[in-house]
Amino acid sequence: MAGLAIAGAVIAASLAPAQAGSLAGDKGEVRRAPRFGTMVHGPCEGGYDRYVAASGHSAYVSTPDGYGNEHFICSWRLNFPSKAAAEDMALKDCEAGLKKYKFPIFGRCAVLASK
Repeated sequence: MAGLAIAGAVIAASLAPAQAGSLAGDKGEVRRAPRFGTMVHGPCEGGYDRYVAASGHSAYVSTPDGYGNEHFICSWRLNFPSKAAAEDMALKDCEAGLKKYKFPIFGRCAVLASK
């Protein structure tokens, strides 16, 4: 009978929520997965990889990307005090990029993922 109680405790412990800690490797709340086609050049794909690898609150923002939209703007902010602060700064960066670059973009900046 004692063996069953120990097995039950081990199963219950494995179902418990993860302890707060590093967010490294976590994709966080993905609202829309970014699409990086073979024609994508530039830092956006690497920026998303850095977002996933970040250990703290971070965000990845982009205008619509992927198939049929050869130009898009992205931004990422890593290891901020809060998820909301990372999202806010990444959105501001992306919107500044919309003002700076004058090529056709089909859509506005949006948070693709944050943690």
